Amino acid sequence: MPFRIETRPLALVAGELEETHDRGPTFQRLDESVLAFTDLVAIERVPWSAARQIRRF
Repeated sequence: MPFRIETRPLALVAGELEETHDRGPTFQRLDESVLAFTDLVAIERVPWSAARQIRRF
């Protein structure tokens, strides 16, 4: 159940936004950051990835 600020929902998800060149933005679940969503439908619509990827520079 999300938190509420007055009548607006607020969901907190452990994760981080990662920008990719080929797929656009991807959200990494279970990261050390916290994402805040006020649109609960968006949580289900965004592309999530739980796999950690090694970044090569």
